[in-house]
Amino acid sequence: MQNIYNILLIQEQTKLFSLGNSPSVVILLTIYALLMGFLLQNSQNIYFKHLVNLFVIQKTSQIKPLQISSDIVGKILFWISIIGLSFFIVLAYDFYTNISNNPQIIDFDKRNEFVLSFFAKILITFIVLIAYLYLKKWFFDFIGNVFNLNKYYVVLCRNAYFLIMSFLGFFMFSLSFFYLYLPPNCQYFPMIFGFILMGFSAIFYCYFCLKIFFEGVTSLFYFFLYLCTLEILPVLVLRKALIWAYEFV
Repeated sequence: MQNIYNILLIQEQTKLFSLGNSPSVVILLTIYALLMGFLLQNSQNIYFKHLVNLFVIQKTSQIKPLQISSDIVGKILFWISIIGLSFFIVLAYDFYTNISNNPQIIDFDKRNEFVLSFFAKILITFIVLIAYLYLKKWFFDFIGNVFNLNKYYVVLCRNAYFLIMSFLGFFMFSLSFFYLYLPPNCQYFPMIFGFILMGFSAIFYCYFCLKIFFEGVTSLFYFFLYLCTLEILPVLVLRKALIWAYEFV
């Protein structure tokens, strides 16, 4: 908490450069918001309907799984949602770095260099996340074949994962917007809410998969093995990889 107070004190006493005042950041936020609104409107709310279905669907339900990447609108929505998630991750990294270490005062004359570094981090994060998620898509099919799982259930859980990730990206972008333009003493609220939302999304996805695949104690063991090898471990590796990559920009 003392480090947070130090950050606020420095921000009050010093005229710091803010990302929210950068023209390039403002342009990015505007284009992103307009594009997201346009695509969601043209999707005829099908994504919202499928998200609601995740709360009520049962093993016996015959709801056709949403193909997140089956059409151009779906692909673009998915990609820009990952951009939103990347935006939040980079802001969270900078926020955590400032709390963990002494706050870094940005020289106003070096603002262009700082903005370029910020965009480079977003690009790195986006590329890493896209590669991870498409690899994850392949792993879903691989696990289904290895364990001879019902293909309908595998597709259902796989597309539910990508649907949750898409909406998570949209919400993370909104929280990033609030983070940039809230007063300094309120900026930790979007960060806290963002991590709570991530946790809730992970818990909901686990609940959804268990509801679909649970058939006894044995299925719990396989699910625990899946979480350790394909969810928790990759996230830890991604975190280390991104932190390492950020050191070069």
